[in-house]
Amino acid sequence: MENNRLLSALSYFSVLFAPLILPIIVFFISQDSKVKQHAKRSLVSHLIPLIFMIILFIVVYSSVFSMSYSSFNQPSIFMSSVPLLLVFLYLIIYIIILVWNIVQGVKVLR
Repeated sequence: MENNRLLSALSYFSVLFAPLILPIIVFFISQDSKVKQHAKRSLVSHLIPLIFMIILFIVVYSSVFSMSYSSFNQPSIFMSSVPLLLVFLYLIIYIIILVWNIVQGVKVLR
């Protein structure tokens, strides 16, 4: 019982040291359904910033690419401000997910 709680908490705390690897390992190795549920929840919470980061890279790359090949010398407001807003939004999302994972890990340990 104590080992199951420790594995569940480690799945959440792994956001600090092994974000995707540890929840996947715990999910496939564990026999307990509660531990698998916690591993799945932590894996999804680790995937959210990763997916958003991929979208961010695509938007920033396309914005930079559009600025360098535009016929005008002045970039539009969209090309210059949207990537910065997305970076700020990514930081907020990442901090929220980080705090959520730590809170969930502490809840599991109680």
